[in-house]
Amino acid sequence: MATSYLTPGVYVEETPPGSRPIEGVGTSVAAFVGFAEMGPRNRPVLITNWSQYQNTFGGYVEGYYLPHSVYGYFANGGGTCFVINLAPSRSPQSFLPPATNGKAGTLPSLEVYATRRGLQTPGLTVQVEYSPSGALPAPPSPPPPSSAESPKSDGSKSDSAATGASDTPPPARPAARATSSVPPPTSTTPFLLKVSRGDTVLESFESATMDRESPRYVETLVNGVSQYVWLTPGAGRAPNLPAPLAGSYELQKPAPQPLAVASNDFVGDVRQRTGFDGLAAIDEITIVCAPDLMSAYKQELIDDTVLVGLQKAMLTHCEQMGDRVAILDAPPGKDPQDMLEWRDGSMIDSQYGALYYPWIKVLDPLDKTGKRILSVPPCGHMAGIWARTDSERGVHKAPANEVVRGALDVVSQVTDGEQGLMNPKGINCIRSFGTRGIRVWGARTVSSDAAWKYINVRRFFNWVEDSIQHGTQWAVFEPNDFSLWQRLKRDVTSFLLRPYRDGALFGATPDQAFYVKCDAETNPPDQVDAGMVVVEIGMCPVKPAEFVIFRVTQLATGELG
Repeated sequence: MATSYLTPGVYVEETPPGSRPIEGVGTSVAAFVGFAEMGPRNRPVLITNWSQYQNTFGGYVEGYYLPHSVYGYFANGGGTCFVINLAPSRSPQSFLPPATNGKAGTLPSLEVYATRRGLQTPGLTVQVEYSPSGALPAPPSPPPPSSAESPKSDGSKSDSAATGASDTPPPARPAARATSSVPPPTSTTPFLLKVSRGDTVLESFESATMDRESPRYVETLVNGVSQYVWLTPGAGRAPNLPAPLAGSYELQKPAPQPLAVASNDFVGDVRQRTGFDGLAAIDEITIVCAPDLMSAYKQELIDDTVLVGLQKAMLTHCEQMGDRVAILDAPPGKDPQDMLEWRDGSMIDSQYGALYYPWIKVLDPLDKTGKRILSVPPCGHMAGIWARTDSERGVHKAPANEVVRGALDVVSQVTDGEQGLMNPKGINCIRSFGTRGIRVWGARTVSSDAAWKYINVRRFFNWVEDSIQHGTQWAVFEPNDFSLWQRLKRDVTSFLLRPYRDGALFGATPDQAFYVKCDAETNPPDQVDAGMVVVEIGMCPVKPAEFVIFRVTQLATGELG
């Protein structure tokens, strides 16, 4: 024991628990990359319901599929998602210049956008003010001349001597006022941010800073709290962002801009938190969708080759992360024969992706008559069904034979024979079954590996691996001995018993369903010397019953007697 006992007496101590339960991580947090009407651009924003999406990113826009997908996600059971908007904002906005040139260059310090309520409040202004104590000191006054004969820089006598004026120095200039346009050039200096309309202050946020590590970071302080504006750093995602220049900035509606997007916009950048790669910093995400790949494709901003390349980039991102699966949309306007040819030509092969065909029909929310039907890619609705199945049955249940809420019909009807050709190629069909509704009728990945051909198997292993990784962090730097091996084996075994009891693992007994091994065989001396401890886990996951077969036999009279 670490405690030294020197004085006689009774001592009471708390000992650490022998077992540290492993908790299951979340399995149904989706990420959507696409085009929105308004709001912050090129960064992931947490959205928990449809109203919050509308308030942050606006409503439906002709030719944009992101809002339809997010709505379909929540309508079908989704609970939490992240949204990255790649489109230029159509809402009033203002760009706050940085207080210093420095590394910020010409980039704005903050980009300010109107929220849904802000759109209904014209004439909004954002004001940035610094307190006198936080402003730069006034430039020092020049020292007074020592005598009337003090020479000027050109060698002549001073003006005071020439004119006979007093040599008393002029009064010092006052310190910078609260509305000084020269705030301190640091990210930690607090400032006051106000949202006003005319002379009326609608909201104010005190002691805001540009320091991302501060609890008063301006994004944390304003976003989701303000009813009128949303802020986005305009100078990148560096830890030390430039402070905004003090002043008053009016939000103005930008001039209409044509949608222009390149493949790099979708792929993005990890450092700037943009595109697919920008999702790498968010551990909670388990599903990735890009509905507006189809918008760009239909508007001929990308061609067939680029479309397939971007879908492969989505899969690459999921493979690198190891804990998420991409939902791929089939290209529009393809009949079953065209779809089979496209699938063969795409050469997409990954256990971290699922492909759905065809598109679904929904009511067009932009049609005031309520009669026009719109075709949309199904990825958002499918992500919601994944979340719904996880919640109601568990991640081990195949997300199939489920009703697609909000779907009126499918764009192309698929027959049993056509699906018989599509299913082995990893094309999950969405089919109409009359009174049984529009249902998902496939649960395969786009992998050629038979061991990983089912979505639920891939996602169940993702869940197990992620849960164990998060739940055993305590073991890092523990003494690598028999005691540690036993504790790890006990904790993992206890964790796997829960999905076994829920029906996620196949076997009449736990020993038949899984095993956990951590002993001298998996940890030989040379491995221990290298600082490694290895736990070997084997699992037998349940597979979906794709083909339910009843064998019916005709018997002669009296044979059963």
